[in-house]
Amino acid sequence: AQLDKNMLRPRRSPIYYAPKVSMGHEQIYPGQIPWQALLWSDSETVGRNGPEKLGGFCGGTIISPYHILTAAHCLQTENSSLGRNLTANEITVKLGYTSQPHDINGDEYKIKRIYIHPDFVYDSHLQNDIALITLKSRIRITIFVNPICLPDSRVIRSIREADKLTLSGFGLHLNRQTMTWEKPTFLQMTEDIHKLPMSDCQGHEREEFVGHFCAGDGSTFDDAENFTPDACQGDSGGPLAFQDPRTKRFKLVGLVSWGLKQCGTSKGSIYVNVSNYLGWIQKTKLLDVIDDFNENGEIPYDKMDNSIFQEMMKTLKRSYLGGVL
Repeated sequence: AQLDKNMLRPRRSPIYYAPKVSMGHEQIYPGQIPWQALLWSDSETVGRNGPEKLGGFCGGTIISPYHILTAAHCLQTENSSLGRNLTANEITVKLGYTSQPHDINGDEYKIKRIYIHPDFVYDSHLQNDIALITLKSRIRITIFVNPICLPDSRVIRSIREADKLTLSGFGLHLNRQTMTWEKPTFLQMTEDIHKLPMSDCQGHEREEFVGHFCAGDGSTFDDAENFTPDACQGDSGGPLAFQDPRTKRFKLVGLVSWGLKQCGTSKGSIYVNVSNYLGWIQKTKLLDVIDDFNENGEIPYDKMDNSIFQEMMKTLKRSYLGGVL
């Protein structure tokens, strides 16, 4: 089955200003989702009433003391009303924020580099919709700010449809008192998200979505009083987490990518399958170390975690030892 492109939208900020809704969410307390990042820009975009500041436009996830994972389409915005790509200098990463634009528990960080997946395609399917952000300074780890664990390659296959997934973000939501779509002041979350068959995401065949998966609450939209829990504009790039029942640790299984224009009117939306990109993430973190060395002439040892060291050893093995130890 094929879909009209005009029916689909990335879950980026309301640059498009279509009426969207982030449903089934609840306000969270500080430190409940310490891996949540908010991408912020004071650059001007075209709003309903003329130029206005973009503000918080996408989510992200802390995966190390220097790195934020997000959706590639958040950083390539030439197809939006902004009319061009944002530069690294125009974006601030806000961490520890459960309210916007200010939070006494939060810190702001400047971006040093942006790595977009080389095979990212900005079309109706947003193939390989993943990017890695490197910060200029090390993240201050607190009870409000902490990285989430990356999954292993088997996690997404082991998740059952009954398992709960935690979605969080500052995406648009419905004010039920006024029945208007609003950008929330507070970080929202829902645990009513489940992994679904790809057929529940508008009938596309699985092979069309290499590196993606479908998730939602699986129910059918009835009317304006009964929207389904969903991600929405402003949630893009944000985390979908799974709590391992054995270790009780949360693992990052998905990044918000895209869904129907009208959030909350379908069984599910499309998420980036993080486990499919573990190799790319580790190679890109190593590339970041190499770029630091080339710029400064010094190895950034505080970035050299075990995963980067292992990737370096694999690279040396392939390059210099012909694959034989």
